[in-house]
Amino acid sequence: MEDPEQKQEKNKKDRKLGKKMGPGSRLVNEDKKKKLGRTKSTSFKFDADRKEKRGSKIDLRRKPSSSDVSTELPEEKEKEGDPLAYCDTSDIIAALTSDDNVDLDLRSAFFMTYTTFSNPMEIIEHLNNRLNEKVGDQQLAIRRLRVVAVVKHWLEEDYMYLMEKDDVVHALTELNKTIGAKQENVGKSLMTALESKKALYEKEKENVRKQKELIFDPNLGEFDLSWQKFDPKLVSLSLTYYEFFLYEQVKASDFIHWNKKTKEVMCKDIQAMIHLSNRVSAWVTTVLVQRTKLTDRVTLLVKFIDLADELLKLNNFSSLMAVIAGVNNSSFRRMKKTWGQLPAEDLKRFEKVEEIMSHNLCFANYRAYIRNCAPPCIPYVGVYLTDLTFIDEGNKDSNKEGKTNFGKRKMAAAVLNTIKLYQNTKYSEKHPLKKNNFVPNFLDIKLFDEEQCYKYSKMVEPKDTEVAMEQVIGELEKQEKEIAALKEKLAKLETDKAKN
Repeated sequence: MEDPEQKQEKNKKDRKLGKKMGPGSRLVNEDKKKKLGRTKSTSFKFDADRKEKRGSKIDLRRKPSSSDVSTELPEEKEKEGDPLAYCDTSDIIAALTSDDNVDLDLRSAFFMTYTTFSNPMEIIEHLNNRLNEKVGDQQLAIRRLRVVAVVKHWLEEDYMYLMEKDDVVHALTELNKTIGAKQENVGKSLMTALESKKALYEKEKENVRKQKELIFDPNLGEFDLSWQKFDPKLVSLSLTYYEFFLYEQVKASDFIHWNKKTKEVMCKDIQAMIHLSNRVSAWVTTVLVQRTKLTDRVTLLVKFIDLADELLKLNNFSSLMAVIAGVNNSSFRRMKKTWGQLPAEDLKRFEKVEEIMSHNLCFANYRAYIRNCAPPCIPYVGVYLTDLTFIDEGNKDSNKEGKTNFGKRKMAAAVLNTIKLYQNTKYSEKHPLKKNNFVPNFLDIKLFDEEQCYKYSKMVEPKDTEVAMEQVIGELEKQEKEIAALKEKLAKLETDKAKN
């Protein structure tokens, strides 16, 4: 065994020679240093070039050189890959009516989003310009067919919006005459589509009017929404019937105006859906905090969990989210005694629907669930409004040249197509939705605001009973004083009247 003193002496010699002492040691053999070009004389040499490179990363005061700054704008880089990433309406119309293969995705995205950067009259003007360009007869014949195809698609997508504008209908009719003068059969085809959409527009308006009358028909009788008697299944059917009616009225393309100045004009139907959801949430919270008995609150909570289950069965995710929000309102969530008495199986049912509609990971569970469920359904529009907000705030509307950021519109169109998809399938006899007097009764219910809900919650289930009793007594004393003051005023008025 090696003597400790000898080992220590050996280590000293090794240090002098610069030998490596073991794993993790920073000492390197001098011979190795020479081989690597790391001699003692060059180890601490100041490298001006190296410092400049490092300094360029950390010295924010250094003026940028021409090599640091790209003269090519990000917009131009993106445009290299997609010529329509930034463009004018005329560029898109040219692409849609070109002699090459038609890009159906481009056409769909354009007519979903054009109202944010163009208008119908401008589009018709550009279509006319395409027909007036000097090209060969054969090429012009193909172009007329392309224009007709574009207009037909436009009518299919947006006839309810177009047919209510007389100037647009007139301009489309004139465009059709221009086409028909050269190619009669093509003109007839477009005129047939135009007349068909006019008739459908009138029919749809009448259908909406009749449906509104049916929803608000006073002859359908009273709908009992008292907490003791309301039937969760019947409420879910009635609520879904009304909400799908609202959802049908929403134009998917209107969603893109949510973050625009045009919101108040273009998003009325969306706001109607949101108003209904807010009312459902407020109703749930109000009736829960109004119940003074613990057993009544637990019974009612179970009924609302039943309602959530029924809404999930109907794929009504909009009202489902509203019910969950109402139950999870802080005014009711704080009532620990009530939640403590909820049966475990009912709590598990509620946690299941909560998990489906959880906002975690940008509503990942909900997105997966709705992808796998068969229509009909009413989606939770808050998810799509959030997606569109991110797209809108994360991308400029146009570049420095004033060109429209159509790449942004394409991203928005992908979201809008999802919304539109669920409007195509109506609830059938498989889900017979109850037509009754639910809506007028529900809209007439007096609901609490947040402050009132919290006030009732603290009175009904206080954390500190003594403090709560003091507050109640204080309120009673205050009311008694007010009553006494009113009596005094009344007596004085009667005395003055007797004197006169």
